[in-house]
Amino acid sequence: MTRKEVESVAESVHDDSLNFHMGNAIFACGMMLQKKYAAYKEDRKQQISKELKSAYRRGENAIVRDLLVEQKTIEQARFPLFIEYVVMGTDGGRVIKAGNQLIISLSDKLSTNSRNKDGTYNKSSVKKLRYVTAHEIGHAVLHTDELLKTGSLQGSCDLKKEREEEAGYFASKLLELRSERIKRLGEIGD
Repeated sequence: MTRKEVESVAESVHDDSLNFHMGNAIFACGMMLQKKYAAYKEDRKQQISKELKSAYRRGENAIVRDLLVEQKTIEQARFPLFIEYVVMGTDGGRVIKAGNQLIISLSDKLSTNSRNKDGTYNKSSVKKLRYVTAHEIGHAVLHTDELLKTGSLQGSCDLKKEREEEAGYFASKLLELRSERIKRLGEIGD
């Protein structure tokens, strides 16, 4: 490859990485969720075992089949945290349960609006994208148990107002810590 081609690939990777604001926090959140999920998995496996015994005794074959599928799914599940940009009516986000994992769904408008027409960054839109991402990360780590138990695709949108306030406070604190770290890194220099 020519140097120009290598530069082009590097620019593409850099530009695409901008869709993953708060990437380190998302990675850390995923690691925390792995640990939380291990405890949830053990509890749910015990619960399924009890439910299976009861369903066997009552001859409820459909319930037995569903529980066996869930048992297998839980055993095989890993817990990476994904972010997806989707078409939404708002410019917000939510955490949804998909199978036995959580996915942070962000409005595609958040990513689209982060750049001005001339390609420069829209500072207020980037701040909003980071805040919404941090808010949803807050739901994922603070309200994991509630989100895993929900059957709704609305996920974190179905949580109580108190949970929204907790996620909002978490987001503010996380972004404050991020700013402090960037400032300290700037003091170190290149």
